[in-house]
Amino acid sequence: MAAVMNDDEFYKLSLKANYANTAEKVAEVLSIVDQHEGIVHRADENGYRLLHRASMGGTELIRGLIDRGAEVSAKDSYGTDALMYAAWNGHIPAATLLLDRGADVNARENDGQNALMFAAKNDKLDCAVFLLTRGFDLDATGNNGQTALDLYCIGPGKNLTNEVKEQRREVMRAAFTKAKLDRAQQEIATLRKEVAIFRRPAHVCASMLFSEDFSDVALEVVGGERIPAHRNILAASSECLGALLKGQWAESASGVVRMEQSAMAVKALLRFLYTGEVDEAALVSDLGGVLELAALHGQDELVSFCEQHALQSLTVRTVVTKLVAAHLHKLTVLKAACIALIKSDMRTQAAVLRSKAFRQLEET
Repeated sequence: MAAVMNDDEFYKLSLKANYANTAEKVAEVLSIVDQHEGIVHRADENGYRLLHRASMGGTELIRGLIDRGAEVSAKDSYGTDALMYAAWNGHIPAATLLLDRGADVNARENDGQNALMFAAKNDKLDCAVFLLTRGFDLDATGNNGQTALDLYCIGPGKNLTNEVKEQRREVMRAAFTKAKLDRAQQEIATLRKEVAIFRRPAHVCASMLFSEDFSDVALEVVGGERIPAHRNILAASSECLGALLKGQWAESASGVVRMEQSAMAVKALLRFLYTGEVDEAALVSDLGGVLELAALHGQDELVSFCEQHALQSLTVRTVVTKLVAAHLHKLTVLKAACIALIKSDMRTQAAVLRSKAFRQLEET
């Protein structure tokens, strides 16, 4: 190992790191680093480290320093880390590498400002938009209560018109909204994988579905339509129906069971009881009715199908009714997905709070 590097030598090495944007210069800096043990952890009187300097240059030196033990989140005397320096310079490749190697999106310098605010102050719009895609919060404030939008283009020498500033702020707002929605969709996609789907083999009773042959009971749905069914099959498949169709109940004597759901939902339940098949059209037309019947009659497999369908078709337009269904039927994965989508957009939040279904849920 070479002798301990003095302050003047370290300053000169720092300058080299600042401008190491070619393979030859990177190799030169790393060669010196390799000759001085622990030099990647050294800081000058202002707390500047080689990684801070490198973050303003090329990514290869950043990678080389981190591989040699440089601390990604180390700060200088002002609380500034390498990611903040990269953001100030609008250096997206450097910011990408630093984030990929563990840079903290929640890090703040001494005034409470983060990397996003650094990019905004110095009019680095592309870098600010990139940081929003990596989890930075546009609503975060520094110690003075100002957000990145408030700080836009107040850096030294920056002089944009208010109209241009507002245009660029709008770009950031749109990017923030999209980033939150994208993260929500990713979370929903992950949650979808957690819902188990069971597929049963074709049932031996399939030929008797909706058949008058040997029918000894009818299910009367909303609107008065009566759907033929078979007492033994219903009793064997549903504990609830079995209890109604035996003993002294009126349904047992009359052979008519009145249902409060639509004909489509009831037929979907029967199809599942008789055949083990799921009526996809019924899930599209009356998901709530099918889910209610599946839960009431203890058909956990059908409940899982309903939850999976609800996740696959979850949109801003349907999120309220599906949140209500998830809450009522204790569908934790669907509920988490609904909440993630609602949280991703302020307009969606407002629409949910104003909706009749949500008010009814609150009352319930």
